[in-house]
Amino acid sequence: MVGHTAARLETFVIPASGGTFAPEIVYLRRTVVSGEWQFSPVVELVVFIETLPTSAQIDVDLLKPGGDPTVAGDWFAPAFSFTSTGQQTSQPIFAAGVRVRGKSGGTSGNAEVGMYYLY
Repeated sequence: MVGHTAARLETFVIPASGGTFAPEIVYLRRTVVSGEWQFSPVVELVVFIETLPTSAQIDVDLLKPGGDPTVAGDWFAPAFSFTSTGQQTSQPIFAAGVRVRGKSGGTSGNAEVGMYYLY
């Protein structure tokens, strides 16, 4: 049986310096048990970008199998990048860890991003 979430709206404060990430990071289906991160699988992600500063992008990263989510090199980054407003749908994925980040293209501003996923 496939479950789904209600839409979730997040604001990423995109910095002016090109190539840098917003401080906000969204981890999907993450829980912390006894100080340890645990993820439940996500099978598909739909992203709706309401606003996006010029040249910015929304990156979706996937945790490598057996990876440690606190180690930068243990993520496939980015697995998907979205650079325009409107609805964006990832290919079907089956990842035990998913994170969403906003990345600057050289213009600061807010990115308003809605997310809906199947699990």
